[in-house]
Amino acid sequence: KSWNDPRVAVLNPGVGLPALPVKRVVRAEKSGTSDGFSRYLASASPSFKAEVGASQAPPWPGETLKAEGNDGMVQTLRATPGAIAYVSYDRVLRDKLAAVKLRNAAGRFVLPSELGFRAAVLESDMHRQGDDLATLLDRPGNEAWPITLTSFVLVDAEPPTVAKSIGTLKFLYWCFMHGDDLTRGTGFAPL
Repeated sequence: KSWNDPRVAVLNPGVGLPALPVKRVVRAEKSGTSDGFSRYLASASPSFKAEVGASQAPPWPGETLKAEGNDGMVQTLRATPGAIAYVSYDRVLRDKLAAVKLRNAAGRFVLPSELGFRAAVLESDMHRQGDDLATLLDRPGNEAWPITLTSFVLVDAEPPTVAKSIGTLKFLYWCFMHGDDLTRGTGFAPL
């Protein structure tokens, strides 16, 4: 319940942990980030899976601070001593937030990074078999970040007009051809 709890201290040898209570900041609304984070927790903890489960709006147990959107998560995190929150890595970089190390499937403690996201992709069926919906959670690999998620672009399969679709398709084609270079350094991993 506090940052200097012996269970936290054993994972952080030599770190002076404050006697502050842990304040969990969660999304107030449904979100893909909450879904990905809760899917990771459910895969890592049978009790979390049974009691809370994976959801875009998990019924978080205990006391939480609810915040709207990524901006609200960052603002609440910064304004609350002892707070911990989950946001996408691009926000960690943009807002200069401290990131946690997590133990990955290889047993190594790693920080989130574009290298770690790419390692998760390379160890997945997304890379090996072209399965766009393959999970990237807790993939093997020394550098793989255990909470790697994908973002998708959804396009109407039967658009109302072909003319409007052509511009969208040209833009998406350009992104696929040139997007990797633009993605580097943004907190997202190039494919």
